Amino acid sequence: MHLERPDRSAGCVVFLAAAAFLFPVLARAGALPKDMRDVTTKHYLIKSNIKGDLVDDLARRMDGMYEEYTRRLKEFAPPKEAPKLPVYLFNKHEEYQAFTELPNIGGAFVGQGEKSFLASHLEIQGRDELRRTLQHEGFHQFAYATIGENLPLWMNEGIAEYFNDAIWNGRTFLVGQVWPRRVRRLQHDIQKRQLVPFKEFTGVTSEQWFDAIKKDPEKITTYYNQAWAMIYFLGESGREHHRRKLVDYMKKIKAGAEPVAQWTKTFPNIDDLQNEFARWAMSVRPTTGATMIERQETLATMLILTHKGQNFTSMSQFRNFVITRGLKVTTTAGKSRWSTSERPAEYFESPSGDLYDSSTQLFFEPAVGRPLPDIVCRAAADARFRTRFYRDEGGEIEHEVLIE
Repeated sequence: MHLERPDRSAGCVVFLAAAAFLFPVLARAGALPKDMRDVTTKHYLIKSNIKGDLVDDLARRMDGMYEEYTRRLKEFAPPKEAPKLPVYLFNKHEEYQAFTELPNIGGAFVGQGEKSFLASHLEIQGRDELRRTLQHEGFHQFAYATIGENLPLWMNEGIAEYFNDAIWNGRTFLVGQVWPRRVRRLQHDIQKRQLVPFKEFTGVTSEQWFDAIKKDPEKITTYYNQAWAMIYFLGESGREHHRRKLVDYMKKIKAGAEPVAQWTKTFPNIDDLQNEFARWAMSVRPTTGATMIERQETLATMLILTHKGQNFTSMSQFRNFVITRGLKVTTTAGKSRWSTSERPAEYFESPSGDLYDSSTQLFFEPAVGRPLPDIVCRAAADARFRTRFYRDEGGEIEHEVLIE
């Protein structure tokens, strides 16, 4: 049984950040809706008309993410008296567009001196994607304020993607996650010989990057994932000597060095570096937390797509339906396509391959006032994943995955 799910977000299904950009000076702050309210946090001045308590959740997460930027990039930590950063969060996409005059994207940081701002919206992309957009765009805003304007775009986007993938556990962020979709795309690009040689990639200009965004979805997906992979390899893979060089490079850029020339000085043996990267890329594996959340997201999609014709009263009934029908879901966005596993049973298993008990480990929990019951996974004694369903303003069922 094969179901198609067109992507409803503003960007690519593989990486949300393909729909969230860094704009040097291409937008302006226009008129705001009258129902915007102010939310002041430790690090941000947020204006938003998103309803309910979602804004308060976003505010907590943004402060937590800011602390992670500072901790992971302590060499560029802002002063304690640094001004709060402006953020505009809109309920509707058209409100976002009217304010920024930007194209159909999920969010953006606009760097224009004292008038810089970050903006995003809830409509179309939904709650989880909005959260990831803010993690991504928040880094651009942080980098602009602490490192400056000259960080090369590939590196700026790669580090933003790295923070994009962090997981919020309800108290803090788990940074350094490797999502299954990352590994799939990396291996796809290796097999198709689509990775860009380091010498060429580190010299890609902003004009070339934005031209790929406009004209070639396949290339820009490769660009974003390769940028993430290079940053992860240099800064997170246990190669401390590479991290020290990466930080030194960023310090030199902050001091005014020309990015391409400085890269050659910092990493003179570029071919050896690329060969080492290639070996790492073939061996990298998804992290457990990211795998768990992707499986929850897959189960949620399957439940949304099948619930109209079925009335599942238990997880075991839903599991039997999915497995016996060989249920697969293909998501498309432009030229990008991804299908769920040929073995759908894996979505009901632990990372070690054991089938979850459908009454105590992976189960439905009634949710009053919501269109579908919650999907709860007790992955461990101290970790519980909850997938919660809601209807968007258009009446469509969406979901969010929370860690409790």
